[in-house]
Amino acid sequence: NNPKRTVNQLGLDLLYRFGSAKNIFLGGRYNTVKGKLLVANNNEQSIERIAVGAGWFITKQILLKGEYVNQKYKDFPSKNILADGEFKGIVIEAAIGF
Repeated sequence: NNPKRTVNQLGLDLLYRFGSAKNIFLGGRYNTVKGKLLVANNNEQSIERIAVGAGWFITKQILLKGEYVNQKYKDFPSKNILADGEFKGIVIEAAIGF
């Protein structure tokens, strides 16, 4: 039987499109989740992610995007795989939509 837990999430996005066809964009994202993420632990944990990126809609269906991402895992127990975990780096994506 799992006890009920409360988790709060906050997400903010900022996007600016430009170019003659509005097919180029710059943007930023902030997202945080905080609460009792682990059933076996009474303390709250949090995950925080900040991303800044740019993209280009090559056509209406094809997107090329690059981002710099900084993600941190906070207050996880020392024996948990996510304890003091973080990811910093560049992500490059291409997507095709139908």
